[in-house]
Amino acid sequence: MPPSRVDRSPRGRGDRGRDDRPRHRRERAAYRFVEVRAAAGPARLDALTAGSGAFLVGVVLGFLVLLGLALVGGELVPDVRFDADEVLRSTTGWWILTLAVAVPVFVPVHAAATLAVTRALLDEGRPRTDVPPHSVRKRVAESSPAGALAGLAWTYLVLALLAGAVGLFAMDRDDAERTPTVAVSAVVGVVAAVGLLLLPGLRARWSAWQDVVRTTWGPNEVRYAEEAERRRRAAFGPPAPARPDGRVARRNDRAAAVLGGAGMVGFVLFLIGLWMRHPGKFSPDRHYGPVGEVSIDVLVGVGGTLVGATLLLGATWLLLPVSRQGRQRRAGLALLRSPEPSAPPADDVVRELLSPWSASTTFALVLLAGSGMLVPSVLAGLAGSGVALLVDGVPVAATAAALAAATLAALCVVVVGVTRAARYRALVRERWHVGDDGPG
Repeated sequence: MPPSRVDRSPRGRGDRGRDDRPRHRRERAAYRFVEVRAAAGPARLDALTAGSGAFLVGVVLGFLVLLGLALVGGELVPDVRFDADEVLRSTTGWWILTLAVAVPVFVPVHAAATLAVTRALLDEGRPRTDVPPHSVRKRVAESSPAGALAGLAWTYLVLALLAGAVGLFAMDRDDAERTPTVAVSAVVGVVAAVGLLLLPGLRARWSAWQDVVRTTWGPNEVRYAEEAERRRRAAFGPPAPARPDGRVARRNDRAAAVLGGAGMVGFVLFLIGLWMRHPGKFSPDRHYGPVGEVSIDVLVGVGGTLVGATLLLGATWLLLPVSRQGRQRRAGLALLRSPEPSAPPADDVVRELLSPWSASTTFALVLLAGSGMLVPSVLAGLAGSGVALLVDGVPVAATAAALAAATLAALCVVVVGVTRAARYRALVRERWHVGDDGPG
């Protein structure tokens, strides 16, 4: 009988298994977690995404603050109720315009950042043993840049059709705003339609990229990398002790509950006192006897004090961790720059080093949010409306120039900080083998 082409004897399988075991052990020992190497370009796009997102959040919060000030100010000071309503009406259009410009900046930049990270991950020719961290894998698995762009395109296409219809059929031919409305609507509609025609190709390409990342670095590769990095960390010796996360989380939850409850109680007391004095928008003020007047003063005073104290303590509570995290980051960076071999720092310091948000970056994002709150009002002031209707002599042009310079400077700080943080993350993983940054 001729011999089989495939040797299925137990001895043959055992010999091959013994021969393959050292190779498998060497391969599994080579697994590690590696950041995206070509991270500078994607990091800049991530920074622009964070900056535009902070600006967008500021625009929304600014409109809510303006709405609240107009309503509450009109109730507290009836003499300025008409002026407050006029400021709100004359500024609303600028808020909508700013929002309409900020949204189509944020969504494409965010999609471009995700596409850039994924493309850099696939184009750098990394081996299967260089596993991307959980944050990168999760971003690729759960993101849908084509879907976000499609939603944006459909929204602006519908708005363009509605605005164009209003311009064509609801405006007089001699209306000065008719031609610009129709022209802008046509341009926006054409751009949105072209984008919708191009999106199927992007969606197919993105789906293929997701499949490659999912099949190349699956649960087995993640487990191998975690085991190999655990052995490498053990060679450094025990790390520095870290603050217990559970205790910090419980303390933060208690502080948030106390501050939230105190602020809510103060707000309710303030509204009760306001309602007792002025029960309706167009009703006259009510006056009571000595006891009633003192009660109103106590309710309004205590409520306002509670709200103000809550806001102050809340801001302090939010800023204190930023200061502590800044100290941890500086200590970790000093250890990272040292040429002497050292054990990994405490886990909370490692988490801070892996975070893209340094203290300066966080402060710059807050400034961008504040810029978003102010830009629509400044634009309204340049047009002679908004706050300019109430206050004369406001240097609106100088304010606009200073605001533009501050916004640009804050955006530059965010770009530099996020790009530098990406470089630090790669160095931290290369030196201390800190493992994955989330559940596998």
